[in-house]
Amino acid sequence: MDNKTTSLTLETVASGARLLNDCKLKGVDGAEKYIILRAMRHFKPVGETFEAFVKTCQEKLKDEEIVKAEESAKRWEELNDDERQQINKVWGAYQKAIEECVSAELKKEADIPQYERLSEKGFTQLLDANPDWTIHQILTIESLLA
Repeated sequence: MDNKTTSLTLETVASGARLLNDCKLKGVDGAEKYIILRAMRHFKPVGETFEAFVKTCQEKLKDEEIVKAEESAKRWEELNDDERQQINKVWGAYQKAIEECVSAELKKEADIPQYERLSEKGFTQLLDANPDWTIHQILTIESLLA
């Protein structure tokens, strides 16, 4: 990392990009909105690359057993308890394998070009515009923008 980049984990950038992509900006001052938009230009490509990585993991780990479980799940109401438990077991193992594949990638650092941060007032306005954010989501956004 040099003085013209900021190093952030892929997890922070990817989850922050998703949050900012869907956030509301009503009540945020115009200049602060522009800071958010400029920062998003740096976060979005990192987030998209990470999402593509996740999809690749899903595709590589999706075997015939998963395909069968997905097909069976479409008839969930018709299945007996043993069949439902088997689908849940297969799906749970698949999700765990995806999480293991992705977890190492999430910890990697992404060098993001330097960008302007929100003022305290702008950050507060962003929070006010998005009252449904959890503490975890707020901390993610804070690490990116405040």
